[in-house]
Amino acid sequence: MPKIAEWGRIRIYMYYPPKEHPPCHIHIKGIGCEVSVDFLGNILKGISICFSTSEWKNVMNWINNHQKELQENCTRAQNHRNLNSIPYP
Repeated sequence: MPKIAEWGRIRIYMYYPPKEHPPCHIHIKGIGCEVSVDFLGNILKGISICFSTSEWKNVMNWINNHQKELQENCTRAQNHRNLNSIPYP
């Protein structure tokens, strides 16, 4: 599973099909927790309370600021191409 971003104790991953399922989404991992969210920030699996309020706010801002890059990586994943890292912030 390629890591596409990392800062502090936050790691963000995107899986490839066929392991992954639609809609395109990312996996946000911290110490002892994982949350899956779509590109609008809607939680698909997990709970955000395992992250601090500031960490979660930073993740949501990152998602909002990198919509184009996330969509491009989604297309790349669907075509089994290497994913690009997306910088923080």
